[in-house]
Amino acid sequence: MYKGFSNEELIKLYRENQDENIKDYFFGVNKNLAFSICNKYIKRHDKLREDVESEALVGLVKAFNTFNLDKGYKFTTYAGMVIRNEVLKFLHQVNKINKLNTCSLFAKLNSDDESLMMIDLISTGEIGIEELVILDEASVNFLSRATERERDIFILTYFEDDLSQRKIAERLGVSQRTVCKTLGRINKLLSA
Repeated sequence: MYKGFSNEELIKLYRENQDENIKDYFFGVNKNLAFSICNKYIKRHDKLREDVESEALVGLVKAFNTFNLDKGYKFTTYAGMVIRNEVLKFLHQVNKINKLNTCSLFAKLNSDDESLMMIDLISTGEIGIEELVILDEASVNFLSRATERERDIFILTYFEDDLSQRKIAERLGVSQRTVCKTLGRINKLLSA
């Protein structure tokens, strides 16, 4: 029915008519674009195939909804960037979680204060229950020895969504370089 229309023409036609048939046809034709981009990342993350493919499709929907026809570039160029960003953002979150693994909520966090436990960070709101990732022993050991700044950087890096080093630095009132160096020390301690 819409064969022969370019992606840009389909988007324009959909925006004018709000016809769901156009949208369905568009996604049917372009889902292979999303899958071809995510296949570059699935090779390294085959266990996450379905999740990566889902994120690629989310990227395709975002690209469809935000594509600016007036810019003059091709939809596939724009969609490729949006899809890639969605996949990489997802894989970045997965990698952050994988660094943390598991241990007890009742593990002691501070050698000076025997009563401070991981669950205390949750109850004080430093780590939200919806963001909870139970830490491994190395992380608990690190937190028990960490300075306040190191602990803040650790929590903002691993438990806040999409905070760049620059945003963490602004929030804590330090330089981005300080955050970068501190994260380097943290990652070295966690991987030791």
